[in-house]
Amino acid sequence: NIVISRNLESIAEGFELVRSCDEAVALLAGEEQASIIGGAQIYGEMIPLCDEVLLSYVFHPYEGDTVLPEFEDTFEIKEVIYRDEDFELRRYVRR
Repeated sequence: NIVISRNLESIAEGFELVRSCDEAVALLAGEEQASIIGGAQIYGEMIPLCDEVLLSYVFHPYEGDTVLPEFEDTFEIKEVIYRDEDFELRRYVRR
């Protein structure tokens, strides 16, 4: 478990603290798979490195000031893993 933060001085046991996405990627060298849980800036830097995106799509127009960076021009939806009346989980793969 890697936490990317410029603000934290310490982290709970079982986690690795790094200051940038580049540092996180270096720690992941040789790993077959990794999961990324953002913030918008983290997603913006990491999505270009990804082969797959799992996206929870909520069917309600919540207001907010943070959005997921555009990625659909280089990815295509491969399947809907789960769907109910409130949301669906979509799997996108790189074209």
